[in-house]
Amino acid sequence: MSIPWIIKYRPKHLNEVINNEEAKETLLKWIKALEQGKNVKKAALLYGPPGTGKTVTVEALARDLGYDLIEINASDKRNSEELMRIAGSAATQGELLGKKRLILLDEIDGINLEEDKGAVATVNQILKEARHPIILTANDPWDPKIAPLRNSCELIEFKKLTTKVCIPYLKKICLNEGVKAEDEALKFIIEKNDGDMRSIVNDLEMLCIGRKELTFNDVSWISSRDRKESIFIALGLVFSGRNCAFARKAI
Repeated sequence: MSIPWIIKYRPKHLNEVINNEEAKETLLKWIKALEQGKNVKKAALLYGPPGTGKTVTVEALARDLGYDLIEINASDKRNSEELMRIAGSAATQGELLGKKRLILLDEIDGINLEEDKGAVATVNQILKEARHPIILTANDPWDPKIAPLRNSCELIEFKKLTTKVCIPYLKKICLNEGVKAEDEALKFIIEKNDGDMRSIVNDLEMLCIGRKELTFNDVSWISSRDRKESIFIALGLVFSGRNCAFARKAI
């Protein structure tokens, strides 16, 4: 059984995570300062568009620095009691066999407050009581429901991947898979997926099935994926619109 490319080519170390060098450096400085007992926040919030490398960066960081990573998808644990049982225990208990522990609460902005109004308060309690570093990820850090968490976290922005940094990475994957890909074809896939590397690699694998070459004509039929933008970006597009039609399209 073949391994999906998104897993096969998932970065294992920080130097393999493309782009966002400033974010990676800030994250590394934060956790090093925490290790040295300096007066920094116990939690960091990584934020940015989907597919920019937030989760994989945390996994690579844990591997590089020898941390035992406890990874929890906060949007899946919709019950405060369940969040406290899993994340709270992991964050407050002592180290296992002397190994350092790092807690990742992924997709914190996916918490459904209609189902559990106490979830954010529970996470805040975990952050205050934690004996180990905690990293949260979110697409939109300005979501009102997670506002109470922002003040407890070091905010680190991950920016959208550019075509310039994506193409060499994708060409390397294609080369390993025995596929000769045109730059224009790769550029088209990147633009259609709006820089979301997960979606880009998934589409690339699908388009390369049974091919030794990938041309622009082979990919020109794929459509763009639906995207959500933050309210700030959407309003910016509305107010900077050249005419009413442009503003309506932005909405």
